[in-house]
Amino acid sequence: MSDFNNRLLIYVEKRELKPTGGASGYNYNLHIGLENVGAQNYSYLNSPVNAKDNMHAMKDSVFKRFLFIFFRIANVYKILHKKKNYAKTDLSNFKIVHFHSSKDLYEARTSLESYDGKIVLTCHQPKPYTYEFVEDVITPFERKFFADCKMKLDI
Repeated sequence: MSDFNNRLLIYVEKRELKPTGGASGYNYNLHIGLENVGAQNYSYLNSPVNAKDNMHAMKDSVFKRFLFIFFRIANVYKILHKKKNYAKTDLSNFKIVHFHSSKDLYEARTSLESYDGKIVLTCHQPKPYTYEFVEDVITPFERKFFADCKMKLDI
């Protein structure tokens, strides 16, 4: 493992830090607090923006909503069924990786198999992500779609 000088990776996109509620607000306040105390040995993810990151902006028409649903289902399928899922950055440069969602931790699982540092998980959801996804995120149409698929698989 490389010399990481007690570096901490906060596994959150820096562009997602916002003075709002929820996980974005928590991480924004964490960032402000770390700056106020003069902390220097920490980093956030700085991945380039891609089309999937902007899918939430597609909700203004039926066709765009359909594309949004399709890409979200495809992304969930990829996460669950892809044999190798890597972190968004090289984790060997950090002594501690602090995840803020179980989904991010699961997506980075292949990289974590060879990681020698400490892993921290602080979930900010009031319930498990799977419940949050099924109950709060997906629309009634998607709920019916998944129920129909489940019934077909059960038969």
